[in-house]
Amino acid sequence: MPDKFTEVTSRGWGSNIMNSIKGVVFGLILFIGSFVVLWMNEGRQDMSEAAELCMPIKPDMVQTDAEGKPVSVSAEMTSEETLGDPEFLVPGDYITLSRQVEMFAWVENQSSEEKKKIGGGTETVTTYTYEKKWTSSSSVSTNFRYPEGHENPTSTIEDKSFTVQSAKVGSYNIAVDRLSLPGENPVDIKQNMLISSQPQSTGDKIVQKTSTGGDVIVEGGSAPAGRRLEGGYIYIGKGSLQSPGLGDVRIKYNAFPKNINVTVFGKLQGDRIVPFMFKGEHKLYRAFTAEPDEAIAILAKEHKVTGWILRAIGFAMMWIGLSMFFGPINAVLDILPILGSVGRGIVSFVMFFVALILSVVTVLVSMIAHNLIALIITLVIIITAGIVLLRRAKKKSPAQA
Repeated sequence: MPDKFTEVTSRGWGSNIMNSIKGVVFGLILFIGSFVVLWMNEGRQDMSEAAELCMPIKPDMVQTDAEGKPVSVSAEMTSEETLGDPEFLVPGDYITLSRQVEMFAWVENQSSEEKKKIGGGTETVTTYTYEKKWTSSSSVSTNFRYPEGHENPTSTIEDKSFTVQSAKVGSYNIAVDRLSLPGENPVDIKQNMLISSQPQSTGDKIVQKTSTGGDVIVEGGSAPAGRRLEGGYIYIGKGSLQSPGLGDVRIKYNAFPKNINVTVFGKLQGDRIVPFMFKGEHKLYRAFTAEPDEAIAILAKEHKVTGWILRAIGFAMMWIGLSMFFGPINAVLDILPILGSVGRGIVSFVMFFVALILSVVTVLVSMIAHNLIALIITLVIIITAGIVLLRRAKKKSPAQA
């Protein structure tokens, strides 16, 4: 079977006009939604303000005078538990561990090219190509446009995450499953870290051999045979990294290790640090591999970067939405393709500046509305200006009479 297929579909002028009218509705939704995004973005809580309220406490003893207060503690994160993957990886010194699975499988790629035709019609050329590659989301072949000859085997191994049940930072217990941890790092897998593929059952437990001959008691069942360490991956299949076979699987791990110095923000409750609810609704319960001042700066930068991203999204929504309002006009002009193209260009250019002005005004108004001091100052200025203008108008009235 060929690995490339092409389809050609056509739409008439009337269909394009009807689709453009439907697009006006979608454009209206985008336009209204852009105001919501821009408005709510300026009202987001900067969590660095919450972190600044957290009192640093000593890590080597439970500081009872900080009971019920927002706190930060800097120390090593430890746990008495070890963490592994019962199917593939022996337990090690990790707080969290994530299994990432890729399969060598068929992948469908789709691309389309639309051409305007004289008379207002449209011809769309859609190309489907198929290639074998490593993919973390192996596609179900039956969903392919052309599944014949591109059948994928079913993967029995999935991504999975593991977390220790309890951990400490200094003398304080933390709820790891609720704590927002720093990003994980790749695990350098060694031969002696692999669990063999020949488990032996002992009651309700599974005894599996490590590659060095030791026993590991785990709760899980057996995994597919044929695993080996290759190129930093646990490889399962008949091929190799250089020449993989269809359905071959490679596994890697990311982890957050134990005994790393972190700063945790939260609220002190006995000997535990629990989430701190800032203003009663914004949760602060995070760990950083940084000192408190640096962590606060990271939070402030996150807030700023997210703000600009959401402003850009809101502007784009408004620009696209406004441009779609003129879709029916451009569809009519498409009776001569060059007229439709010129019309779209003009509309896009003009709507860019309209959307930019509306977005800036919305952001400024929202910033003022979400800042009590700025709102009061603005209202005072408006009221004062109104009074001044009213008095001037009254002074001019008698003179005119």
